[in-house]
Amino acid sequence: MEASREHAPAGDPAVRDLIERIVRREWDLFQQVNNVGGRADCQDSPKTFAIMRTSQFANWPVDALEDYDRDLDRAVAEGRNPLAEKYGYMMRRTHPSEFAAIRDQLPAISPEKERLARSIVDIQVGWEAECDKLYPHVRATGRPLRSSEDYRGTSFETYLEGELCTYGEQTLQALYRHVHEAQERGENLAISNLDDMVRAYGYASAQALEDERAKRSASRG
Repeated sequence: MEASREHAPAGDPAVRDLIERIVRREWDLFQQVNNVGGRADCQDSPKTFAIMRTSQFANWPVDALEDYDRDLDRAVAEGRNPLAEKYGYMMRRTHPSEFAAIRDQLPAISPEKERLARSIVDIQVGWEAECDKLYPHVRATGRPLRSSEDYRGTSFETYLEGELCTYGEQTLQALYRHVHEAQERGENLAISNLDDMVRAYGYASAQALEDERAKRSASRG
């Protein structure tokens, strides 16, 4: 499959199968994550999980999808669970003292991975901020945006940074190219992601859902 830096072609059966394979593998790994407070509600919501993850991967380039699929191969072969590691990396910001106690149990993050991840996060946070302004009713119940707001719950910034730290360097390089090229084109991939997500729930677009919720809010006075 030829590497592409554009969105994965939604109608390409091979790409669709690859995304479905990745989502299935992630779901299986997610079932093995042990939360401190017990099993999380989202671990019993396969449909929601599939929609969230599929909408994300639909906006990835094919080379990043293939690289990430290989990341999962390596992790499983090494007896690791990257979905569990993601929550460990988040603790760098949410629970620093507890993170210090488990740091040695997580794969080390190279300076290059840190640089790539940080650059991707910075762009994505800007895109998400734009989505918050464009679709306030849709986004009203979402995560806080920035790590400075982690006291209100794990932020998008902290969550994304934690996830990116679980990816291989080659995957991060592909995503780095992808988001920088989208930014140069003036494209907001967070809007594309949100559109794909709401379409899975039967809406034409994020704007259509925003309009519906705005009217509902206005009718309540």
